[in-house]
Amino acid sequence: MNQTLRQGIITAIFLVILFGIGYGTSYYAAKLPSPAQKALGITTRKVLSYKGQDGKTVLELLKASHKVDVKDSQYGAVVSSIDDTPQTDTTIWVYYIDGIPAQEAADKAMTKNGQTIEWKYEQF
Repeated sequence: MNQTLRQGIITAIFLVILFGIGYGTSYYAAKLPSPAQKALGITTRKVLSYKGQDGKTVLELLKASHKVDVKDSQYGAVVSSIDDTPQTDTTIWVYYIDGIPAQEAADKAMTKNGQTIEWKYEQF
């Protein structure tokens, strides 16, 4: 086997291994609590997940597949219960879009095709 071919094969194997490690690390890192959650003592007790759809809000999509109770606030709809699991003094439902925590009320946040929406029932 000539030197150029051998170097090409070794480089290809190295890149496949590097990609696999990077993918696995990012996949599992998304499943772990963030440093802020650890510092604040927040633990996730339940997770609901679905895909975004162009032109639909986070709340519309949630209501399409779950029993949802909401309360109106000056900022928009606040989810108070999902599938008969209510918020309490020490728990809250928080949604994330592609791993980023909510920035606005669920009835205001528009989704896009391919986004991952997760509702986490978090205890603090």
